[in-house]
Amino acid sequence: MGVIKLDHVIKKNKGDIEKDGVLSDESPVKNDQDQESAIAIVTDDYERGVWARKLEFILSVIGYSVGVGNIWRFPYLVMQNGGGAFLIPYFIFLFFCGVPLFFLELCLGQFSGTSSLFVWKICPLFKGLGYLMIVVSFVYCWYYIMVMVWVLVYLFNSFMPELPWEKCGHEWNTPNCRSTNNHQGIIDLGNCTDLCPFSDNVTSAPSPIPGLNSSVAFTFAKDVPPSKEFWQLGVLQKSSGLEEFGMIRWHLAVALVVAWVLIFLCLMKGIKSSGKVVYVTALLPYVLLTVFLVRGVTLPGALDGILFYITPKFDKLLDFQVWLEAGIQVFYSLGPAWGGLITMASYNKFHNNCLRDSIICTAADGFTSLYGGFVIFSVIGFMAKEAGKSVEEIATSGPGLALVVYPEAIAKLPVSHLWAVLFFIMLLSLGIDSQFGVFETMSSGITDAFPKLRKKKIHLTAVLCFVICIMDLPFTTAGGIYLYQLVDWYFAAFCVLLTSFLECFIVGWMYGADRFSRDVQMMLGRPPPAYMRICWCFITPVIMLPVFKTCSQTPLSQFLKLPVFKTCSQKPLSQFLKLVLRNHSASFINLFSETTQPVFKTCSQKPLSQNHSASFINLFSETTQPTTFLLTLFQYAPPTYDGYIYSSGARIMGFVLACIPIIPIPVCMIWQIMHAKGTLIERLKFLTKPEADWGPRIKKYRDTYELEDNQEVISFLDTVKQNLLGTSNHNQS
Repeated sequence: MGVIKLDHVIKKNKGDIEKDGVLSDESPVKNDQDQESAIAIVTDDYERGVWARKLEFILSVIGYSVGVGNIWRFPYLVMQNGGGAFLIPYFIFLFFCGVPLFFLELCLGQFSGTSSLFVWKICPLFKGLGYLMIVVSFVYCWYYIMVMVWVLVYLFNSFMPELPWEKCGHEWNTPNCRSTNNHQGIIDLGNCTDLCPFSDNVTSAPSPIPGLNSSVAFTFAKDVPPSKEFWQLGVLQKSSGLEEFGMIRWHLAVALVVAWVLIFLCLMKGIKSSGKVVYVTALLPYVLLTVFLVRGVTLPGALDGILFYITPKFDKLLDFQVWLEAGIQVFYSLGPAWGGLITMASYNKFHNNCLRDSIICTAADGFTSLYGGFVIFSVIGFMAKEAGKSVEEIATSGPGLALVVYPEAIAKLPVSHLWAVLFFIMLLSLGIDSQFGVFETMSSGITDAFPKLRKKKIHLTAVLCFVICIMDLPFTTAGGIYLYQLVDWYFAAFCVLLTSFLECFIVGWMYGADRFSRDVQMMLGRPPPAYMRICWCFITPVIMLPVFKTCSQTPLSQFLKLPVFKTCSQKPLSQFLKLVLRNHSASFINLFSETTQPVFKTCSQKPLSQNHSASFINLFSETTQPTTFLLTLFQYAPPTYDGYIYSSGARIMGFVLACIPIIPIPVCMIWQIMHAKGTLIERLKFLTKPEADWGPRIKKYRDTYELEDNQEVISFLDTVKQNLLGTSNHNQS
């Protein structure tokens, strides 16, 4: 049904409005006296549009959160980090970080009715967060589309008379190629990265691909399965390294165009079209996962694989790295701080129960990851039995699992073509869904900035798809896989955590958890649970605080050396932040006075290139103390791919890419300070208060909301108590 037309709704009575989905079941509009507010809801939502049905929003958010990483990364993490025991730290992080951040972003978007670019009117000093989210979404769209491209190539080849990864004898195969039926030891995985599942017993082989005039080094085992050669030589046709991009591989370029055409067709009318597509793309993967699970458990050796997957190894919980892996999986699976959740929630009806939505969607994400593990390891157990190897030797993560190991297993099944088609359709559905949220973040930001473009949504979508498609062409060259690995290695390495921390800090302490609780109560009819409020203000930011502390030597800290910041304050950090914080919470920094002082320190005179072999944390701070689980979340190691070592120049480029998304924060901060009026203190106080047009999108509530804006100045201890216990009127409601 899509966007509801205003002139159509006004002619209807209250019952018809509810029937058309304008009001949710939770709406406080219960009687005829509130008929006017019902019309107000439609009026305010009309320009941007609203989800035609609640289910469309739920499926869109689930599709955004659940991606191919749930299938090819999570099961491997469980296996490597203690089996069933890994679920303990995973669900701890999910409960204390994932769910609160998820709910926070849904509330921000739904309350304001604006995209991630404008929602930060809540605190103008940090408007750069909106641009950060746009940049992150753009980069994600730019490089992650290649997953869809590779899947499309495999899907097309699944319709061939013979699966090209089933046997040797093709033009791309080398003398090392051996069908798994003709050799023992299918695959030797060794120590690998996500994109390089085979690394032992290396040999060198010339490229058999016509037009590729180079000697290509491949890390093949003595006997190379045809599935690996098809991936490396048939699909990628890769060169010797990033320095040799080579020519465009036209089969990849064609698949790239097809991928972007699919994205355009799904998103050309915004949520009106994507809301219908998700009924297929979000639900189909669950149907196909179930089909694969039923087939997988009937294979010999499947039980061994499943038991290896879920058997708990509780001693692993003493390993710090296990907790780190659990934390990073939660952050990168749910997708907070990317802008997609805020954008999609901005199309909700004002009184939609986003608390229930956040619980449903985060639970669905965790369930899908766990469920997908059973599907994957039932087949890996079968492969291990066939090869006479252990499950651990066969298992891997990343595209190597989805595009090498699993296709090889499919080739062994009866009616292998059917299973191949179903498998790659499932991956394609997961890939398309993941693109919806990030693409809509970009397009909604543009249409909110230029409202006239809302009537030209199709043209805007076409232009964005075309521009990004052209920019994607380097990924289709012979050296494209090296560029992909470099971007994937460094992209969003730090900005996601930084953004998540700032979101909690801004809402919990600068805007005020008490004020935000009233905003939520205005939408839901009740304040947020105390657990959510405590997580926003204390638990979640404290978990991430030491990671934020380690930013003291990143390029971001260099902005603090600029004259604007030098003239801002020569005072200790706690006094500087008093100017930024809201009056009643001005002493917040004292709560962490001993651990947060290094945030704005500038240390390390080492050139960036000299730090590439050090840990990512040590690169930023030599004084960092491991006080929480996320302290060394991004332990750095130089990127590699299939034996290829990236040059120092490439690594520097990777670090620059990792830092680009956070540049808008200090730049916008400087711009806002320079263009504000008054003394420096007056500017900071003004910029840390919500803008005049910040508030609920429902016109009925705006006058009342403005009257409630006056906040009495209270002490820091009272603020802490308020954030822990809530105000008395909340507790009574």
